[in-house]
Amino acid sequence: MLGWIGSIAFAVCGAPLVFTCIKKGHARGVNNLFLFLWLLGEVCYVIQVLIDFGWVVWMMFNYLLNIIFIMIVLYYKAKRHDTVSSNKESNMNVETTIAKGIIDIHIDYWIDRAAVIFTAADSIKDTKKQYCDN
Repeated sequence: MLGWIGSIAFAVCGAPLVFTCIKKGHARGVNNLFLFLWLLGEVCYVIQVLIDFGWVVWMMFNYLLNIIFIMIVLYYKAKRHDTVSSNKESNMNVETTIAKGIIDIHIDYWIDRAAVIFTAADSIKDTKKQYCDN
């Protein structure tokens, strides 16, 4: 009984997002990474549960309902491209271009930071090797 209660509670967590997408007719503002990680998590859970326990109805209810919710949100995310007027679309293209530029700057920043860290680590290893080998 507790399993069913927990499964239903987790399963309906995605319902408000789905209802909002249906009501608004789009899923603008829903982060793609969030959707990807959510879907990845649910698929991994389904596979692992099937491997370890087989078909457990109360567990699968949660995972499969959430996968359905994700598919609905993805549908409304894709639908947005079909229903946006050309003016809104051009504005969104400008916003997307700006956002991608900002993301690229952040990615470049973190790649540079990672390179500095790895270079420092290599220098420390070389120094340690130089003094420890002598």
